[in-house]
Amino acid sequence: MPHAATKTGPRPSRVGLPCGERANISKTLYTRLIRGTPGTSIGAYAMVLFALGQGTPFDELLDVSKDHTGLLLDESRLPQRVRGPGKKTGAM
Repeated sequence: MPHAATKTGPRPSRVGLPCGERANISKTLYTRLIRGTPGTSIGAYAMVLFALGQGTPFDELLDVSKDHTGLLLDESRLPQRVRGPGKKTGAM
């Protein structure tokens, strides 16, 4: 019975489709995500992660308070206070 194996379970090409449907993306785009095709949008990855219940892990990437290198660069770009030669008064 050559067809018995296909009737016992889903076909390999349709295994991930429910996740793709929950993420509201096409089967073609979901296949590109699974294969790791370059040029696939980051938004598609975000939709699939959200559909899988992973939340939004990109929030941690975009959190400015956790970007130590960026904070150091911003601090180094701050203007330094320049003081000219001051008058010495004998007030004290």
